[in-house]
Amino acid sequence: MQNGVVKGHVNSTVIDEFFHKVLLMQVYTEKGFQPAEAIAFLKQNPERIADFPLPFDVTREVLHDYGFTVLDTAPVLDEAISFARQYGLLFSDALHAASCTHYSLDHLITNDRDFSRVGRISVIAP
Repeated sequence: MQNGVVKGHVNSTVIDEFFHKVLLMQVYTEKGFQPAEAIAFLKQNPERIADFPLPFDVTREVLHDYGFTVLDTAPVLDEAISFARQYGLLFSDALHAASCTHYSLDHLITNDRDFSRVGRISVIAP
């Protein structure tokens, strides 16, 4: 934080997870499917993904209107492998933790308690 302003950072994995969750949420809501049914529906009907505009719209909004810096994860892939092993994290979580340390980010906002095992990061639960 500088001068009372918080600067947010995300990596492309966060954007991927966000898009996926919003897409599934819209499919659940509009089709009344259970999670496994929604995924099966999308896998069997990929042309129907475009019928659900919400993930496209809100993901573009997050990318362009919220002022987040999108971090390159290529430099942290090896470190993510080490974090996964050292802290018992799934790879996508290890990638987030490695991104934080590589880019000298002190805080991670998440509801995922797994990150508390990584002592280098201060976890903030929203």
